[in-house]
Amino acid sequence: MDQTTPNSTAPPDAHADRDADELRPGLVAWVRRHKVPVLVTSASISLLVHLVFGIIAALWMMNRPPAQIGSAQPEVEFAVMTDAELAQIAQADLELDAPDASDSAAALELSAELDLGELEVDLSELTDSIGDVTLQLGGGDVEGLGLGVGESVGAGASFFGVEARGNRFAFVVDISGSMRLDGKLEAMKAELIRSLSALFTSSNFFVIFYSGGAFPLGGRGVDWVEATDSGKAWARSNVLRVEANGPTFPLGAFEELLRLDPRPDAIYFMTDGEFQDQQADGILNVFRRIEAPIHCITFGSREGEAIMRRIATSTRGTYTHVEGPRG
Repeated sequence: MDQTTPNSTAPPDAHADRDADELRPGLVAWVRRHKVPVLVTSASISLLVHLVFGIIAALWMMNRPPAQIGSAQPEVEFAVMTDAELAQIAQADLELDAPDASDSAAALELSAELDLGELEVDLSELTDSIGDVTLQLGGGDVEGLGLGVGESVGAGASFFGVEARGNRFAFVVDISGSMRLDGKLEAMKAELIRSLSALFTSSNFFVIFYSGGAFPLGGRGVDWVEATDSGKAWARSNVLRVEANGPTFPLGAFEELLRLDPRPDAIYFMTDGEFQDQQADGILNVFRRIEAPIHCITFGSREGEAIMRRIATSTRGTYTHVEGPRG
């Protein structure tokens, strides 16, 4: 009977299992030792692979033809226009919007021809032909045409309804003894204050009263007063202090106007009575040096109408009669 050793009688698979058992503890230790680095490396490789595939997919989508990005999107057609065609259309629009230069020039010429500053109107002759026009003003009546056109273009003024144009206005006002009757003095003061208060601030005024002599308003002297708020307030307070007395000699007041610098654009001349022809001759001599229209007003009485019409006609002014206040 043959004798065999245990090693010779063991099957081959037993040797393999024994070798595996001997190697298993070393492999387990190696895996345990390298577990974390391997996991990190694997995750990094996976992330890198996904990133590369993502970039490739994005590039592929961006480079696809527009017709392939969703079949539901309609195609958009663009009209192609050359620079010459675009310039032609723009030029046509400009020609439609541009104003007609010839029409503008015609309008300017028409405006120049209608410049009222070049007109000279003698309304005193007009009143002779159409008669007196009666207007109600405060407590009295105004007869005649109250439209005076001076030589200078300006803001304008109004006295007893008589209009004048310009920037500098002189008021020559009667304060003779007869103005104390029938409330004429008070009515004159109220109208003069109203007239001065209505002036534009760009205007200037000068008021001079006359009877037996000439008396500038407030004793200020012969000088223009600016129509500012302070100038108007000064004038109101001094007009209210005026008293009536003496005869009717207006020439001295007109001679004082020659001292005004610059000259007035228009003169208001009011009287409630009559005066001598020599006074009228002197007034016309003053006008020849001043050359400002004189708007003549008879107040309450028509005694001086003839001589006042003469002055108005000779100076390109107007004549107006104003009825005195009614009781």
